[in-house]
Amino acid sequence: MRRVITYGTYDLLHYGHINLLRRAKEYGDYLIVALSTDEFNWDSKHKKCYFSYEKRKQLLEAIRYVDLVIPEQNWEQKVRDMHEYHIDTFVMGDDWAGKFDFLRDEGVEVVYLARTPEISTTQIKEDLGLAGTCDKEDLGLAGTCDKEDLGLAGACDKEDLELAGAGNAEDAALGSASNETANAQDVESVCEEGTR
Repeated sequence: MRRVITYGTYDLLHYGHINLLRRAKEYGDYLIVALSTDEFNWDSKHKKCYFSYEKRKQLLEAIRYVDLVIPEQNWEQKVRDMHEYHIDTFVMGDDWAGKFDFLRDEGVEVVYLARTPEISTTQIKEDLGLAGTCDKEDLGLAGTCDKEDLGLAGACDKEDLELAGAGNAEDAALGSASNETANAQDVESVCEEGTR
């Protein structure tokens, strides 16, 4: 069995992430994702994630290409992981090209995959006006899910969407409390009807 590993934060999971995971899995039979912990993201990468480590882990575990999710707690663990998990191929996005070539000395194939060009978590944050932060409390989203807080003009809140029981933005986004989901067009149409 050929084992593949990749590393990352995987916050605001999007189709670029899925493309990377699908393509990484093509290099072997078993894909391990080393997921950056909240502490590692904050202390070493100076990033604050929207979703907690546990939520991000749940999302990754639900993806059919991913066989195992382990915590990434520091930069130095990569050499140890290659041996502990008997890795054959190390895969990263090409924005890291050359940075992990030293792992070849551990007997591991190192592959840098081209990113999906039109999508990135950074781009999503910029488009939503969230650049520099992704914490609900910092954004004023704790306990709410209305369009004003999300930077979408209009007077449509979660009661209008029948999501009043959702509890917070995270629950509403995942549809976990009310099993209701709405995309941006659905939100717009509900809000337009509600303000006529």
